[in-house]
Amino acid sequence: MLKIILISFCLLIEIPFIFKYIQAKKEFEIIKQTAIIIIMMIIAIIFFGIYKLSLFMIG
Repeated sequence: MLKIILISFCLLIEIPFIFKYIQAKKEFEIIKQTAIIIIMMIIAIIFFGIYKLSLFMIG
């Protein structure tokens, strides 16, 4: 249950970045694409850490 909540919350946060990535890809802006991917990876790592920490606290 917690995993589903965190994944859906993470996807809601990353949706604007997905649209920005698609727009940057159409304009062939390599630096902007790389920055957006790095931001999305950082958000995913933060949510993965929250998930692992919450499993540690529950278990």
